[in-house]
Amino acid sequence: MDTLLLLSVAPEQADDLIDYLLELEGINGFTSWPASGHGHDGMATLAEQVSGRRKRVLFQIALPAVQVESLLKGLAPRVGKDIAWWQQRLDAHGYLA
Repeated sequence: MDTLLLLSVAPEQADDLIDYLLELEGINGFTSWPASGHGHDGMATLAEQVSGRRKRVLFQIALPAVQVESLLKGLAPRVGKDIAWWQQRLDAHGYLA
């Protein structure tokens, strides 16, 4: 079964994550976009605490569920820490040409 993996990274990690994802077998593509993170994770700068938001980049990756664990294991050494992730079952997906 396929899954949708979402990763939230700091903007300075985005290029390293792109390089990592492009090197992985079985990843046919992914989407990324700028976002704002909100919460109390203790990692925000003073300016981010005042504004109530952290700059983030979200990545959305459709992949076989069996690949998620190995992808996640490679994140810290290749991209760094301070990465939030979540996984959702993907019932169907495709491409309209």
